[in-house]
Amino acid sequence: LKPFWLGVKMALAAHAEVTGELPNFAFTLLAVLVLPVLLIAWRACAGAPKAAPAASPSPGAAGACTPCAARCWAREDGRYKHCRLRPDMYSAGPPPVYSLANLDLPLPPLAAHELEGLRALEERVSDITAKGDARTDRATLLRFLRARKGNVAAAEAYFRKAVGYRQELGLERMDVDWNLEAYERCLAPWWARGGLVGFGLQGQLVGWERFGRCRLPELLQALPWEDLQRLDAVHTVRVLAAFEEDSMRRKVPFVGNTILVLDLEGMGWEYCNPSVLKAYGKLVECRDMLLPATLAHVLVVRAPRSFALAWQLGQKLLDPITRDKVQIAAGERESMAMLRRYMGNETIPAYLGGSLRTNRDPECRHLLGDADGPIPPEALERFQALRRAGGAAGAGAEADATSGGAQPGEADAASWRSDAVESCCVCPRRAADARAKGA
Repeated sequence: LKPFWLGVKMALAAHAEVTGELPNFAFTLLAVLVLPVLLIAWRACAGAPKAAPAASPSPGAAGACTPCAARCWAREDGRYKHCRLRPDMYSAGPPPVYSLANLDLPLPPLAAHELEGLRALEERVSDITAKGDARTDRATLLRFLRARKGNVAAAEAYFRKAVGYRQELGLERMDVDWNLEAYERCLAPWWARGGLVGFGLQGQLVGWERFGRCRLPELLQALPWEDLQRLDAVHTVRVLAAFEEDSMRRKVPFVGNTILVLDLEGMGWEYCNPSVLKAYGKLVECRDMLLPATLAHVLVVRAPRSFALAWQLGQKLLDPITRDKVQIAAGERESMAMLRRYMGNETIPAYLGGSLRTNRDPECRHLLGDADGPIPPEALERFQALRRAGGAAGAGAEADATSGGAQPGEADAASWRSDAVESCCVCPRRAADARAKGA
């Protein structure tokens, strides 16, 4: 029963992420349609014998070690999650930086009514342009116009709300004032467990997130909402900066030209907790204010089969645009077949059956972070210590800049390891390995 209800809940989140609109009566009807299937599933499973619980590995068993923060930092998990779109992600220097000045970014073809709406929106936000409070170039305004389906008044209201959100967090000075050692580097292996992986068959930008292993429920218990909000804002701003950097280099518009792959493998019933769903909904809302109207497709892979069935029932009630954007596949074979309609093997991580590896790693940890387990306690402790200490402005960005684009394991890799190798007590064997690598 639980996976069916999970499918319904995630349908709500997918609809909100794509359309920016609140769920409507269609989803209430969806729940009613799924109810008979739930009853059938319950009757089918009622007499099935329960599986015996898996034996817990002994402390000395192979692979029984709790994931160690020192190992992840030494391995530089997640360090290059925003750099894959560059010709050489390892030699291009620090992560992309969001431009505070208007950019002459390539635009997709515009219909006459859309061009007229864009001009009207430019006029409506001319006060923001005059003050220099935020970017008001055409590519930026077009995203907000499309996010509100061409409604100029609604687009203006949404844009002003987004400007206020950026100012509230101080994102305009993120690379100068924020302690990025805490909000970007420290937890990079674990949030977000995903990044940019390359290009689609039609030149789309492809992002990948191992959502089923992101440990969002645990993270919500370990960190205040404000900290998670800032962590995710840094990630989202870096993604936007990477999109714009690539668009300027290749002269290709990114508005409505990106693909997001969500890998649900590992997701459990704990994600359906109301507090977790509410927090995820807030994250989606915050992300959309920073990065609206960029998605062409959301591809959900390795979903529970009952999740996919719930979606098949519900998608018929959605508008055609949302139905075309969101596609769901259950199982690895079906997932790979769906992915290959949009991207080549070189863009699909090897752990799922593609050919993409980073430093010979099929898990692509340099791009997607660590997916082995929960966030190690020492990583959370170090984050809290860094946050309390404050530190130099833009510490993370400055450390990256001094590395000169070093290869993995060199230069600023030491700041990823920091004193964590010495302080790690969760897994002595892994700590010793990390020390050996750092020697």
